[in-house]
Amino acid sequence: MSWLDDRKAETVELERRKSLILAEAEGIYESLWKQINEFVNEAKGKGFSVDTNGSPLKRVVSLLVNPQTDQRWSQAETLHVELAQDRRSITATGRGGHLHMDIDIRDDNVVFLKIDGKAVAMRDAAIKILDRFLFPQLPQRY
Repeated sequence: MSWLDDRKAETVELERRKSLILAEAEGIYESLWKQINEFVNEAKGKGFSVDTNGSPLKRVVSLLVNPQTDQRWSQAETLHVELAQDRRSITATGRGGHLHMDIDIRDDNVVFLKIDGKAVAMRDAAIKILDRFLFPQLPQRY
C-alpha cells in the first residue's frame, strides 16, 4: 500500500467517526440536559429560585438572585446550554463563565462527552456546569 492508500483509509475512518458522532450527539445532549434538570429540581426543593426553559438544542437555566443593597428587585441570571451546530460539542455559558465539552468517540465506537480532553460522566458534567452557575463566588470544586 502506498501513502495515498493510507490517507484514503484515514479519510474514510474520519468520515465514519463523524457520522457516528452526528448520529449520537443529540442523545448525548439530551442525557446531559436530563441530568441538569434533575439537579435543578433538587435545587428547587432546597430553596433555590431556579427554572429551565429554551428550545430543544438551546436550553436555558434561570436563577433569581437576591438584589444588591442598591437594587429593589431581584434579577435573573441565565445559563445557556447549547449543542453546537456541527454536533461536535456542547457549551455552557453564563454566570460563572464558559465551559466547552467535546463529543467524541472511543475506539469501541461508543460516543461520549469529554471536558479538557478527558471522558466525563453526565452526572459529573452537570455538576460542573451547575456548580459554576449556582456558586460562582466559591472556588471551583467540581
